[in-house]
Amino acid sequence: MDQNSFSVFRHAPLLVDSGVYDDYNTSHWDNYYRRTIAHNSVVVFNPAEKFTQDGKVLSNDGGQWFKPDVAGKPGQIRYPTLAEIQAGKRNALDGVTHFEEGGRYAFVTGNASKAYSAKLDQTNGFLRSVVYLRPPAAGGKTSILVFDRVLTTGKLAATSLLHSVGKPATHASPIAELNAGGRVRLQPTPNNQPLLVRNQGGMVTIDPLLPKNARVVLAGGVADAKCDQIVLNDEQTVDDSDCRFMVRKAVGGNAFSWYNYAPKTVVTKKNLSDVGVWRMEFSAVDEGQAAPSDAQLFLNVLHVEEERPEADPASNSAVLLESTSTNTAAVAVDAATTVVFVKTPDAATSVRWKSSKEYTGSILVTGLLPLTAYLRTYDAATQETVMRTASATDAMALMTSKNGVLNIAAK
Repeated sequence: MDQNSFSVFRHAPLLVDSGVYDDYNTSHWDNYYRRTIAHNSVVVFNPAEKFTQDGKVLSNDGGQWFKPDVAGKPGQIRYPTLAEIQAGKRNALDGVTHFEEGGRYAFVTGNASKAYSAKLDQTNGFLRSVVYLRPPAAGGKTSILVFDRVLTTGKLAATSLLHSVGKPATHASPIAELNAGGRVRLQPTPNNQPLLVRNQGGMVTIDPLLPKNARVVLAGGVADAKCDQIVLNDEQTVDDSDCRFMVRKAVGGNAFSWYNYAPKTVVTKKNLSDVGVWRMEFSAVDEGQAAPSDAQLFLNVLHVEEERPEADPASNSAVLLESTSTNTAAVAVDAATTVVFVKTPDAATSVRWKSSKEYTGSILVTGLLPLTAYLRTYDAATQETVMRTASATDAMALMTSKNGVLNIAAK
């Protein structure tokens, strides 16, 4: 249930897989720990969807699940063999579709569409591209760009998740009347505001660039608020101030409420430093609202570095660059680094973004045609850098890699 998820560690866990393995088939294990909502992935809540196992109705986390048998066609099983995960077989997933090691960067795209029900398009429902930018010197700041293309059905709203051990710090104002039940909603702002997570000498600053005017919720905490509990095991101790493992549960009709599925009080795991306490939720709309369209984009830039006590960012350091093209998402990671993604699943023949004509920093463009010549020009009328396909014989042409990546070093 954790397709397209990732974790970030520097000295200590920063962005984590949440929950704790308290035992096999406990209420915490079934309803939270192994579910998508406990991972740094994407959920799409559909109130009509039911998650069942061995006759039990489980929580509705909006995540990935096994497809049932349909019209004589065998569905997916919980423990497939190697043969059953091959292309065309019952448990086949698309998995990693692109990977490239480029020295100063690493690039990967994963397709988790088939891990979800038909609430997501089964071909291009969830494509996640990650660019990992290494620091120029050991011990420096690492930047990680996470770009998601999500395609739902019926304008179901997608939510991107990040989990942390420490409470994220932010200058975004909480909406006071909604600060109850372990869920703190932040006041939306047009360009969003960064969140900072610290832990034992390391820190990560999250610049949420897309969607603009994002709805951000901080869910979780211990002793920060009281929340409703689910107790299905006599080895659980009721603690209504534990809100770390919140999931939706049906409460009758089409209504759902958030409940905390706590683990057993006593667990055998000795190191609990990566259990996770807070969940950051990013969405284009308020909870329960339809998305503006089936196609939804998320773009988070994660800056990972040594902890600095004075760090207190009030605005994003990474900037989403404007573009007259509908297919380009370009990011100025810093003054000398630009990374470009293509918004559509198909490879682009051209991309463009606002920049200075004198820009001499590095450029990394993903989502282009593989092993294809492109020409870099400047459109003075729109003040944009333009990359478009060209003849391979052009003396100024630049060739993409087999993964459709164009890497231009700084001058």
